[in-house]
Amino acid sequence: MEKKKLKKMLQVILFNLIVLLLIFFTFEIFLRGFSSPIYGFQEGVFVYDEATGYRLSTNYSGVQSIYGKNYLIEINEKGLRDSRDYPYKKQDHVYRIVVLGDSFSFGNGVELNESYVEYLRENFNEDNVEIINLGVPGYGVNNQYVYFLEEGLKYDPDIVMIQYCTNDWGTHSINTKDNKIIVDYNNSFVADENGFLIDYLSNSPIRSIHLFMLRNLRSYSFIYTKSRNSLSRVVKVLRGGSDVPPPFLRERDSLEYQENYEGYYKLLSSLKDNADAEVVIFAGPQPEDIWDKEKIKSQFDMKIVPDIRQTQKDLEYASEELNLYFINLESYDEDIFIEIDGHWNAKGNKLVADTLYDELNGILF
Repeated sequence: MEKKKLKKMLQVILFNLIVLLLIFFTFEIFLRGFSSPIYGFQEGVFVYDEATGYRLSTNYSGVQSIYGKNYLIEINEKGLRDSRDYPYKKQDHVYRIVVLGDSFSFGNGVELNESYVEYLRENFNEDNVEIINLGVPGYGVNNQYVYFLEEGLKYDPDIVMIQYCTNDWGTHSINTKDNKIIVDYNNSFVADENGFLIDYLSNSPIRSIHLFMLRNLRSYSFIYTKSRNSLSRVVKVLRGGSDVPPPFLRERDSLEYQENYEGYYKLLSSLKDNADAEVVIFAGPQPEDIWDKEKIKSQFDMKIVPDIRQTQKDLEYASEELNLYFINLESYDEDIFIEIDGHWNAKGNKLVADTLYDELNGILF
């Protein structure tokens, strides 16, 4: 009798699994039929590069599917997210601003015309001011530095603007190969053969399975997108669950903090020596600006309430020593951030552009 019950129960379980698989399979076919994109960047948006680890592809057109929406991503012939193609040779009486940055400068989660670089162009509204946006998602200061040596110098800029983000702290590692400066891959993403970004050191089987399913199953990607949007607060809690503070929150007199400062300082100094241009460091608003400092102190068992903007202050000090410009912009307005991951929304990008315009206008003219 017990064997019959067990057999029947197994049959029910098997039947339900088959039904679920059929539903999942049908849903997968439906999504593929309507060309539903995978989560995030699509295949081929990045290419491997020996010097920087990866770059944006050239002449690419596709979408970024994130935050429950699809954003058009068009990359020009020189590998920039831009609808224009600037020649390397600068015309007479033209001022050029080269922007070095990460996903904030790239315009993650907004349309091109809602990025701060585009708003900044509108503000200048001058034929003699050109803004070359070299922002690439995931770049640290090491990638930005090497990318500038490889590509940015070709534009003969009058101003080089480095957009600082708190996760840049500790991304200064570079190497030399065949007398050529390259990024230390151990501290950078690289692009795989399909044009997706992978962590050079990543060997987590769980993450590997997750990425494989995300990129190969539209249904899994769809479910992940919807759950990530609806559970954004939970995601943030899970991300902050570590008992180890991020590098930018380490004690200022710690060896790690000092090494990060010195590494960033050296790259700034080298960039200045190579640029033959005014160098501007821009620290924009970060979601950390609205963090509860007491909770951070408790979460990481810190001795004192942390100074969320300590790295910005130290970069301002470094700028003074190196005779560089420093622009510091913080905001306590929650409405300028995309809730899920803290990137700037259109309002945040406009705020940044307006502030930068006032500052850069004074430097150029």
